[in-house]
Formats: sequence, C-alpha cells, structure tokens
Amino acid sequence: MQTIDERLNLPSASSAERLVNCPGSWALEQGIKELDQTEDAASGDRVHAFLAGDKHVPLDDQEQEMVNQCERITGKLVDAYKAIGKLTDPVCVSEKRVWLFNAGKKVFSGRWDRLYYSGTFGLLIDYKTGRNDVAEADRNWQLLSLAVLASEAYDLNHVIVAIVQPWSKGQFTLAEYEASDLIKASSQLRTAIAKAQTSQERRPGKWCEWCKAKTKCAEFQGNALAVTFYQQGALTNQAILRLLDAKSQINKFYKDLESELKRRLKEDPNAIPGLRLKPGAKTREITSVKEFWKTVSEQFGPDHAEKFMSACEIGIGNAEALIKELECCSWEQATWLLNQWGKSFGWLAEGQKAEQLERV
Repeated sequence: MQTIDERLNLPSASSAERLVNCPGSWALEQGIKELDQTEDAASGDRVHAFLAGDKHVPLDDQEQEMVNQCERITGKLVDAYKAIGKLTDPVCVSEKRVWLFNAGKKVFSGRWDRLYYSGTFGLLIDYKTGRNDVAEADRNWQLLSLAVLASEAYDLNHVIVAIVQPWSKGQFTLAEYEASDLIKASSQLRTAIAKAQTSQERRPGKWCEWCKAKTKCAEFQGNALAVTFYQQGALTNQAILRLLDAKSQINKFYKDLESELKRRLKEDPNAIPGLRLKPGAKTREITSVKEFWKTVSEQFGPDHAEKFMSACEIGIGNAEALIKELECCSWEQATWLLNQWGKSFGWLAEGQKAEQLERV
C-alpha cells in the first residue's frame, strides 16, 4: 500500500537548515526512497504520538518516563510564561501541519509538537527523544521556520521556541523571536525555497546528516571519500580539521551506504557479486528484572538476593533517576546525593576517560 506524503513532496521545516545552506540537495533527493526506520526512531514516533494525544500507543517503561519528563518540563515552561503575563488562558495546538504560501500555492510546511498562544504571543515546543546533541534553539533553523509558520498562521509577533530534550544535561533550550526577527527569517526562508527549485548548488556540511541523497551526492562523497586517500603526512592540518568536522556526516554516510546495499540485496540477492545478506545473530534480553528475581527466588529460595544483585548492573543515569523520583528532588540534587552516598559507602567508582579532541 502506498503511503501519502503529507508534505506533498515539498520542502519542510525538518530540512530547513539544509535547504538554506545546500539548495541543490532538495532536487537531488527527489525519487529516493526513505531509509528503513531505526528502532530509536520508531520509539521516538511512539512517544510523539502519545504526547499528541493518542493514549492507546503502547509504551515501554523508558518511553513512559520520557513522556512524563516532557510533560513536566512543558508544564514548567507554560507556568513560567503565565506567571509573567505572556500566556493568559492559552490555546494549545498539537501536532498540526501548517503551510507557507506563495501566490496562493503551497511551497513549504512544518509540524510542531506543541504551540501555546495567547494574543500575539506564542510558546512553540519541539520534543527531542534521543540522547545525541541537537542544535540549540537559538541556532536551529527547524525551530525558526516553525516560528515563522506559527506567526503567519496565528498572527503572532513574539514567539519563544523551546527544544525539550529530557535526556540532555540541560533538558531544554530557548530562543526568542520578535516581529523583526520573524519578518527577516520569513524572507530568508522564501528565498531559500525559491532557490531550491532551480539551483544545483550543493555544499556539504553538518546538514548532510539526514539527507537521503548522500549516497549519490558527489560533493558529499568527495568529502567522505577523502578519508580513504589519507596517508600519514599527506594531509595538511586544515584538511584534517575539515575531515574531523565532517566526522558525524561521514559515519552517517557509511551507515546509509550499508542500508542501501541491504535494500538492493533484499530486492535481488544476486545484485552485487561478492556480497550477500546473512541472517542477523539471534539476541536475548531479560525484559523484566523483577520477574527474573521472582523466578530465581521460586526456584532456589529467597536467600540468594546478594548473588542476584551482584549479577545486575545499574547505570548512573538510571540510578540518578531513581534517587530523583524517591527524593522528589532536581537532577542536580540527585547527582549530588549519588556522589555523596557512593563515596561515603564505597560503592561509586570514579575514573577518567581518554582525552578528547575539542575545537577551540
């Protein structure tokens, strides 16, 4: 069954940064199938669907905790802007796709997670469910384009955008756009949309990460394949730094390349001489530590709790989350308590990771 693209095969906010910086990428992507969805992406979709109001979506414990944290942070943000009089009996609009028009024709769209607005003020929230860093709100073209869409759809002249990412250290970042900022961004966005219709200009950069055309983009591949020509002393310091900056995009390119090879071999097992798909290794996972202990205690008696605990591991993040919940405290307080208790009772080991390269 063919799915309908709700974006109508037109540019959208999720690719706004790439549209602005690499206008030729949009045309190059046309006709390329979406890559297979990862489990992390599927988990994020379930969380977003639940937050949008579909309470029948089945969530595991970690996903439910993500939902709870998103709602908690959202509540704090909304209450903060109510307290200063910016949001008075706000209207909430969830998961709505809004369009940008040019001469009456749809040219660009975006869909936010939550928009709370009152009068000419809006608070726009985007949930990120992953653990990887994303561009902060004040440097995020996706959020800026959503702010433009919200301002034009609801006649807003002051929009706060928030990226809520519970698993990141800060948990959320904010950016503020007033009328002049929104007018300027709208002009830049419309210029980029128009340029994408005709331009073949392509510039590789961090925006390549989610581009479907990486596997056939000469500019990106020239960046990525430069690695294969590396010989000690053959590259200048600046060339090495450029490759270092492109590390995440290069890694993503090879992952996408592998996905493309798998897709071709699934369609035709003999498509690529010398390469075949072999079955993945079988995996096993204990899905409930509680039920496992129940089984152990029933089979061997309840006197083996110490051996059972020595067979279990708990990560620092989960330990801090448990303390936070039981102590009803902030993440910072939970971290402090974990450190104090761990040092006092001797069950927290501290170490030092290897040196990391950092741009200055």
